[in-house]
Amino acid sequence: MTAKDKLESRRRFLAHVGRDAAVLLVPVALPGLLRGQSCAPPGNTTSPSAWGTDCRPLLPRRPASTLTSSEVAKLKAAYQAMRALDTTDPADPRGFTQQAHIHCFICSQSPTLQVHGTQNFLPWHRAYLYFHERILGKLIGDLNFRLPYWDWENPSHRTLPGPYTNPNNNTNPLFNGTRSMSPTDTLPAFDVDLGPALSSGTFSLFSSTLENGPHGSVHVDVGGNMGAFSTAAQDPVFYAHHSNVDKAWADWVKADPSHTNPATATWLNKSYGFFDENKVWRSITNTRLADHEGNLRYYYGTRAFEYISLLCIRRWRDLVLTLNPAASAFTHSAATLTALRGAAEKGAVHMVITDPQLPRDISAIYSVYISEREAAEDRGADSPGYIGQLSYVQGSKEHQHELPAGAIALDVSRRVKTLIERTGENVLCAVQRTPKPAQKRVLKVPFKSVSYRVGDVG
Repeated sequence: MTAKDKLESRRRFLAHVGRDAAVLLVPVALPGLLRGQSCAPPGNTTSPSAWGTDCRPLLPRRPASTLTSSEVAKLKAAYQAMRALDTTDPADPRGFTQQAHIHCFICSQSPTLQVHGTQNFLPWHRAYLYFHERILGKLIGDLNFRLPYWDWENPSHRTLPGPYTNPNNNTNPLFNGTRSMSPTDTLPAFDVDLGPALSSGTFSLFSSTLENGPHGSVHVDVGGNMGAFSTAAQDPVFYAHHSNVDKAWADWVKADPSHTNPATATWLNKSYGFFDENKVWRSITNTRLADHEGNLRYYYGTRAFEYISLLCIRRWRDLVLTLNPAASAFTHSAATLTALRGAAEKGAVHMVITDPQLPRDISAIYSVYISEREAAEDRGADSPGYIGQLSYVQGSKEHQHELPAGAIALDVSRRVKTLIERTGENVLCAVQRTPKPAQKRVLKVPFKSVSYRVGDVG
């Protein structure tokens, strides 16, 4: 049997057992079967060794914009050493290009191992950053090295962090010349609003809201390599961005005792494969990844958890809507209106949109309204019909990943009165926004269902 025949046989097998079962059966071996793809991992990936114990001291990851000059020099030296491997040993899995290929392969070319749009989005990226961090530390002889994070939700830090743009040319190993975002551009506040995600009551809703909100919006805003999953990790700022996404997960768990990670055996035992700092192919499970302080030896320092007021939200109640047959429209039942009136002054209100369908041919950010007229006007938060933002990031032109199947929360707490006063049909419409060159268009957003969650105080 030829290699091509074996691959085709494997594909038929995976199709037969189903995507989810296939992922469980071959969590770390499949990349070796698909090495012919352009960004598959190098070397032998068929016999992983389980990751053991991290004996490093517990140290903080800190905001990139607050690093000292010596810390910036260390960060640049680490990436310079990683980039040097691209020339001295292109097959070394620790090299910068090979590290970028990991994200390219999992997140754009491997449909069976895809983590975006799943409950493995956060733990897989946590593992990716963890081994990336250890490799950087090894290359400069300092395993106490910790990745910085780009705290883009901080109004003072919504520009690209200084180390990644100073100097803003190829002499800087943290520079990437494809970015649409210039050193003086500022991320829009609504693109980086963590409130709806951090106040979500379940892990699945938190994860999908974070992924399709600030996570995707920052990818699109930075643009260039960051604008597609196949190339995103070619920009060093990717790792600082995802460190902040990882911080959001840590913050969500801290926000409320009811915020818990999945407890199923399937999720806890899910494993991923990565090369470590010694070029050994390792496997690590979600169980190990869930405790980043105890097992991975880092925490997020310098900035306190900002959403402490959300601790007052304890109980979430679901409200069911009567939907119109139209796929992008909905109406409020009398019972829903009554419940919304009662919730207006008691706590937070989320509109939860299940399986919103956005175009897959472009990476973009979408401002969502509940009428075509208000979408056409596109006045953002000044419009009473504005309900929030969604985002979509392409896998690649050749490998457009499926739209995430799941629910996404939009915080409409300040829109409840407007929603109650509206009569008749509400039509979900979105204004598509792309980075330079700027592009806008208005489109209806089909969805599976719309509901509300009311977070009662006390």
